[in-house]
Amino acid sequence: MENPATITEILTAAGLYDDFACYMYGKRIYVSQTLTRNLGKDTWNDLLKEFVGYFTIDRKKGIAIDCLYEEMKGLFPYLFSEETINQEDQILETFENLRSARKYKKRR
Repeated sequence: MENPATITEILTAAGLYDDFACYMYGKRIYVSQTLTRNLGKDTWNDLLKEFVGYFTIDRKKGIAIDCLYEEMKGLFPYLFSEETINQEDQILETFENLRSARKYKKRR
């Protein structure tokens, strides 16, 4: 008997992670001082190191995570939860999905 496919394998096979990675390419997310403080110094620094170029502290050069998250929920409902409401969780969920997309892109 074959093992049932995991959700990640299904998303990868369908190219859905590729679509998400393409969507995120070149996006700049505005991050306020309050958001960086709420994320915590270690978490924020880890995100900065891993996802170079995705963040800006200039409001005019980026999109707020809550606006981006709402858009992504509509485009990628299989990746984003309707129940995630605070910005800290939204940014963490967004980059966890991007991390997964990168990981499975390397596998292929």
